Amino acid sequence: ENVIDAFRHFQQTEKIARIINDDTLLNIGLTYEGDMLRRKGDVEGGLQYLLEARDHTPHADKEARGNSLQLLARGSLNSRDIYSFENAMAEAEELSADPALFTGSTHGFYSLGAVYEEYGKSYGWSGQKEKALRYLDLADEQLPKTVHWEIVLNTARAMTLVRGGEISEGARLTVNATLHCQQTGNFRMLERVYSIQNYLESLTQDIGSAKALVRDALLNGPIEYLG
Repeated sequence: ENVIDAFRHFQQTEKIARIINDDTLLNIGLTYEGDMLRRKGDVEGGLQYLLEARDHTPHADKEARGNSLQLLARGSLNSRDIYSFENAMAEAEELSADPALFTGSTHGFYSLGAVYEEYGKSYGWSGQKEKALRYLDLADEQLPKTVHWEIVLNTARAMTLVRGGEISEGARLTVNATLHCQQTGNFRMLERVYSIQNYLESLTQDIGSAKALVRDALLNGPIEYLG
């Protein structure tokens, strides 16, 4: 509901970055302008900002560039461009290999563990359960043991299990993650819970339609089909 307000904030970030000629700040502004448009549903518009961040901020620090590439990968996956997703993630993983060079420009939200979590969440969203869970286990080994990252990993695992066919276990994790979000005020992560709910509702509708077709065939189909 507040995406446009956030987008305007990052527009100001971009404007200030251009005035003071700061590529790191410009990269961050462009990146999150793109991500806000993606969240609003304008994936193609968001990708234009993310590509500009990648291609036109050559002096941005590694941390900002890696974070931007990770979000570019997310937008590419939303547009079903698997080739661009994998390329951007590979670059993001490479840049995350030496955290000693980080300047703190993303305040800890970009790291090798965050890249692994992005891999896991993305493969989970795509229905590749085993691959997703392996990456989420790697992320758990790398990420700091904080409430934020615990919620991030739990929601990613819940989504992976639900989309991988383990509905009951995925639902249990989803309920726990929802309560954790509410108790800690981390309402941003509820976005993932809503995506799980939407997927389950879509699945229910598909199952209902399939059941209706089968029922109709049994009730009204030719008698030879009943043998």
